[in-house]
Amino acid sequence: MLLLHADWMWLQSGGGRRLTVFSPVDDETTEKLERLHALTA
Repeated sequence: MLLLHADWMWLQSGGGRRLTVFSPVDDETTEKLERLHALTA
């Protein structure tokens, strides 16, 4: 399981679209994301 925090902002020229950014909540999630990324390299 990944524990993520979501932040979002409306895009000024996005026609009502918003950008969502997810960031890890803890070190364990950070490590899991790094391992997942390594599998795609």
